Amino acid sequence: PPRLAPPRLAPWALALPRSFEPLHYVLMVTGSVKKGWYEDPSDRHEYRWFSQGTPTDLVKDGTVTSRDPISITDPAAFESMELARPPAPPRQDVPRWVPRPRQLPPPMGKWAWRAFVAVLAVWGLGSVYYALTLPSGLPSGPASYLMAGRANVIFIQWHRPSSSGDITGRITFAMLVGKPPAETVQVQSHHFTGHLSRAQLRTASSLSLSINDLSLSESLMGTFQNGRLVLWVPGPAGYGGSASVLLRSDPAGYRAAIQMLTAISRRADKTATHRHSS
Repeated sequence: PPRLAPPRLAPWALALPRSFEPLHYVLMVTGSVKKGWYEDPSDRHEYRWFSQGTPTDLVKDGTVTSRDPISITDPAAFESMELARPPAPPRQDVPRWVPRPRQLPPPMGKWAWRAFVAVLAVWGLGSVYYALTLPSGLPSGPASYLMAGRANVIFIQWHRPSSSGDITGRITFAMLVGKPPAETVQVQSHHFTGHLSRAQLRTASSLSLSINDLSLSESLMGTFQNGRLVLWVPGPAGYGGSASVLLRSDPAGYRAAIQMLTAISRRADKTATHRHSS
């Protein structure tokens, strides 16, 4: 290959450090060596492949490539030729990522809208009716209520009501009988049948009991108010005697109330005995 003289450096390159000059020289030298497709110097084809500044036998016409040797007399002559390069292929822009539009559900038809509105209307009317007829503390399953006083205890419990509201259970009365020092606790338990009535627009949930056994035959009425059971014996006008207020409880609460009533009786008996002895 021909020997090339070192290129002359530009004035601004003289100010660079010495370490930059070899790199600059290599760039200037290798930049003039033809490599790739160039116009065919023999004019027999459209383009010819150059390697290290020398034409090869690889030629191209349009998009078709073939082989056609060329006689090389002086490789340096091809370096000085102004040979055109093939036009650059059109730039293929990389498609940008475009988010897929959100797919909305298909619009509802006329009949679908009507069905939707009808369901909402039924649900709203049902909610209003349930709110107006909501049981005021009326239990839906087995329940027990207790009233514990200083002189008597009432405990009532029933099983799960039937679909029509009928119930069965037991009611227990415990009271102090006699006078100290002979005061005792008397307990009576009776079986009953009854009926639960749910609250209506202007009436509260109610309870009616009927006690029929060998020792007692009585009817009781009650209403549910804020989780409490108000129980009384009906008179000629439908309400008579004093009412008893019972709270939700369980058998353990009943046993505790009986123990308290027994403790009160024993204390009264002990006090009376001490007075008589003194």
